[in-house]
Amino acid sequence: MKNSVLPIFLVFCATLLGQEQVISGEVLTKANNEPIVGAVVFYDGSALGTITDIEGKYEIKVSGENA
Repeated sequence: MKNSVLPIFLVFCATLLGQEQVISGEVLTKANNEPIVGAVVFYDGSALGTITDIEGKYEIKVSGENA
């Protein structure tokens, strides 16, 4: 029993480490809620970032130690 638990635990941990999260949102002006095109958005505490599209929307994929 003890020998079969370790491989299952290792597979579970590897699955968790390999997961990817997607952070998405929209950047709008405060005055009139219009989208801001080309705004730079960073994931806090990392070098991951992106810019907003023509609708002010962005998406950052975070995986591994950054998730």
